[in-house]
Amino acid sequence: MTHCDIRDIRGLTLTAANSAAVERFDAVIEDLYYYRLGVGDRLDALLQEFPAFVLAHVLKGYFLMSEGSVESHPKARAYLAQAEALPANPRERLHQEALRAWIAQELSARAAAWEQILVE
Repeated sequence: MTHCDIRDIRGLTLTAANSAAVERFDAVIEDLYYYRLGVGDRLDALLQEFPAFVLAHVLKGYFLMSEGSVESHPKARAYLAQAEALPANPRERLHQEALRAWIAQELSARAAAWEQILVE
């Protein structure tokens, strides 16, 4: 599958198959911001339709880690592994780094990666 850099609604570049994938991702992010029900289901549907969407895999890992349960770590690690196997831009690699650190319970490293994302 071909990947291209597409800008999201915030002007950030995402590595995705097409603009439809990015539009769906933007909708999931908006749902998260507004605490709408069913976000996990919509994220799962996005990943099913666009399985090579690197940041969607990272977001699923973040979603799992936010549950605060150690049982979520293996699932989050699996999504991280899928993300790491895909083409990604430097900002997306930083998100992978943040997720990797979160899974390892290295919270300072997670914060540092997120800070670097904000700086850039």
